[in-house]
Amino acid sequence: MPGVILLSNKSCCPTFIIADGGQYLGALGAIVTDGHIVQRLTGLVWLGTDQVFEDNHQCCIAQVFDSLCGALRQLDEFYDELDKQDPESSDGNPHS
Repeated sequence: MPGVILLSNKSCCPTFIIADGGQYLGALGAIVTDGHIVQRLTGLVWLGTDQVFEDNHQCCIAQVFDSLCGALRQLDEFYDELDKQDPESSDGNPHS
């Protein structure tokens, strides 16, 4: 638990939540402040098919996954940089 406390003192702990409900997928973002803030980043995206020609729908699904891939890469870099910082240092209260 000490590592978690040190991390939460240095950051608002941004994260992505991928919600899966059957044939639907949703992406949410979350941070920790004095409480928790969660916001939808996408609506529920239907992953099923029902028509022969659904190029637009498939392109939208691909764009969601491509955006998530890039965002997760940036989040990984954020935590890598945070990990390199002095564990005892903190630039004020990240939760204010």
